[in-house]
Amino acid sequence: MANIESKNKLVAVKAFARANPYPIDVSAVYDTLEAATNYASTDPTAYDLQIIGVNNGGKPECYIIFNKKLYPVSGSQTIVVNNEEEMLALIDAKIGTMVFRSDLGRFFILIQEDPTNKNNWKTESKQEPQWGSF
Repeated sequence: MANIESKNKLVAVKAFARANPYPIDVSAVYDTLEAATNYASTDPTAYDLQIIGVNNGGKPECYIIFNKKLYPVSGSQTIVVNNEEEMLALIDAKIGTMVFRSDLGRFFILIQEDPTNKNNWKTESKQEPQWGSF
């Protein structure tokens, strides 16, 4: 095997920088809760369980869209449970808590108080996102 020294290599370096300060997904961050609510309730590209950020007067907050409504995200991580029984046993869960149920392979979000009531946990819609033609 030949020993190639670095002085014999052609090295090209290209520095990359973002062209604008916007997020990669421009529908992911809003300056006001009103603008985020408008997006969630009227924009056809908004989808269930989409997480968006709001710079609420300099206090960043995260929300999840479900059925065209915003719910505050509680905590910063998803809880993994094996089944419905384990999900309903999360008595300290707050509105916005996200759970991944491994038995179904689906995410659920608590949208009302009382995490022991299965009707307060909602999953993403069964409808597939509608993609426009490209």
